[in-house]
Amino acid sequence: MALGWLACSSFGPPDMLSRRLLVAAAGGGSFTVYGPIVEVGTRNGFMTGTGYKSFPGMALDTINHTARLHLVYRSGGAHNSNDAVLAYKYSDDEGATWSDPGTAQILITPSAGDDIRDPFIIVSSTGRVVIGYDYMTPWNGSPATFTVRIIYSDNGGASWSSPYTIPDTAAGNEVAGTSQPIQLNDGTLVIFGNVNDTAGGVLYSVLWKSTDDGATWGTQTDVAKNIAVREYAEPQARLLANGTIVCLLRSDNNQHTWRTVSSDDGATWSSPTDVLVASSRPDFVEYRAGRIVLFGRNNNSQFYARWTTSEDGGLTWAALQNVAGSTDLFMYGAPVVLDPGRVGIVYSLENSGSDADLYYALWSDTGA
Repeated sequence: MALGWLACSSFGPPDMLSRRLLVAAAGGGSFTVYGPIVEVGTRNGFMTGTGYKSFPGMALDTINHTARLHLVYRSGGAHNSNDAVLAYKYSDDEGATWSDPGTAQILITPSAGDDIRDPFIIVSSTGRVVIGYDYMTPWNGSPATFTVRIIYSDNGGASWSSPYTIPDTAAGNEVAGTSQPIQLNDGTLVIFGNVNDTAGGVLYSVLWKSTDDGATWGTQTDVAKNIAVREYAEPQARLLANGTIVCLLRSDNNQHTWRTVSSDDGATWSSPTDVLVASSRPDFVEYRAGRIVLFGRNNNSQFYARWTTSEDGGLTWAALQNVAGSTDLFMYGAPVVLDPGRVGIVYSLENSGSDADLYYALWSDTGA
């Protein structure tokens, strides 16, 4: 009988909890020691050179393929531009090699003058590959109109449906789905995003649900909203092993990360709490029960790539550490659990206003 993490105050302060023991097999009394999760091997810069390749989303597919990583990202001429497309690649060897070397399959090309941003992807329990993205018109509008659009594949990525636009109820100009989706135990798919009620107003976080495997979606419901006091933007959510949904939120009011949780499949949410001094979209995964690794930025002045860990579902965090010694601007990451204790991530680093590259790296608490 497998048991969970041993929890005892004698293990010391939170930064020592990564040295806890996991009971691997109760019958023989054997224990497996897992060290702290760290980057292993050498990162693979698989999309470098001319062009601004950013805002990746990634999902592991073990239903249609042995172990395929599906990757989507925005490819354009700059961080903000009217020439961006929704690009797609895949890897069948944990990021060592990728389809279409040096280029990518183009899934969506927007109308002239529009932009595509923040794509996301999930492989549902049926094997349907669901991709979403923010559609911005015009690309440089002030204000612009944002909608969330969905496409899906029922053959492992060989072909894709026509785009479907998620209905929204916000009166403002920005409706953006910026989160990797999650799937609830009953099969419901959930996307998290941010909206505002007035053009240029304070952003707050919402969710949309689909009960038909991503084909159609309901109108938004609030996750974190307090427009008189604070912005809650770019929500990232995960369904943890204990059944709780943890949602981390970007707040540029103080350049911190905030946390809210739901224990009823997203129907209600706790009051957000300030948990981490870090900026940008908080890209994270639970790589073992209760243990989280997060990738983001240090602040809004330097935008350097940083990572940190939590041993208690995101309540407390270790000190931020530099990702691979990088001082390039972090343009978001897409971590995926390959198997317990092993996380593959694709992230984007900006070299200049017209050049950002994609890297794949492996993080592990077993050394391999």
